Amino acid sequence: MNPTERRLLLVQVGANSIAIAAWIVLIARSVLQPEACCSAPLPGGRDLSQAYFVQISATLIDWALMLVAMMAPMLSAPIFHVTQRSLARRRVRSATLFVSGYFFTWMIAGGFLSYFVYGVKTTSGAWFSSALICLLTFVWQCTPAKRMCLNRCHAHSEIAAFGLRADLDSMRFGLNHAIWCIGTCWAIMILPEFFGSSHLLVMAVMTGFLAAERLEHAEPPRWGLILPKRTMRYFAEYHRKVIKRTGTSSAPQLFDNVGERGQMEPR
Repeated sequence: MNPTERRLLLVQVGANSIAIAAWIVLIARSVLQPEACCSAPLPGGRDLSQAYFVQISATLIDWALMLVAMMAPMLSAPIFHVTQRSLARRRVRSATLFVSGYFFTWMIAGGFLSYFVYGVKTTSGAWFSSALICLLTFVWQCTPAKRMCLNRCHAHSEIAAFGLRADLDSMRFGLNHAIWCIGTCWAIMILPEFFGSSHLLVMAVMTGFLAAERLEHAEPPRWGLILPKRTMRYFAEYHRKVIKRTGTSSAPQLFDNVGERGQMEPR
């Protein structure tokens, strides 16, 4: 394994380990403090803003944990890009600045999205709000804007090698990457909060969906449902090979040879 491959493996293991730790904390909070869970029913009230800001701290903590759990595995490629474009003595620093810019932008967006979720939950019934968000997510998955944001998630900007410019480039890359990531993922990110006690299961499914979606090749922005077709084809082909291999090995071998006239000769 050469140094580049070793560095990539280190980044992937680190990002996935952090995501696993966030999942453990989320599961523990869900089991030990269900009332503190991000998708627990929010108290109603006439003053929507006042009721929201009373619990803003807990909401943002839950949002940060959800963000780390869902997004950390997808940051391996951009973090690796930052480390590849930085000098050896600056790699950790540049990666830290990138991650800081990324999560800072996402946390600001999380405040607005959490307020939106709170408003939908308190102004409509549970079933109606869930159906509304599912419809909104489906429509967004079909828009050209979603495709454009997804395409831009693959763009990696240049990082200067020295001085303040290198720090600013790393931070700017994190900010820009987060903006396009928000445009890609915002609807799917808020979807689990409308599924009550099943929100962690929905989160896990959506995390896999987002990760598979990032593997898609860039396509021109147009209307149409965006699905992880490459991943779906991979699993379909793998499933076909497994079935073929299993069927071939388990099929009863009643005949060994076929005669010249097409008649099977028994053993």
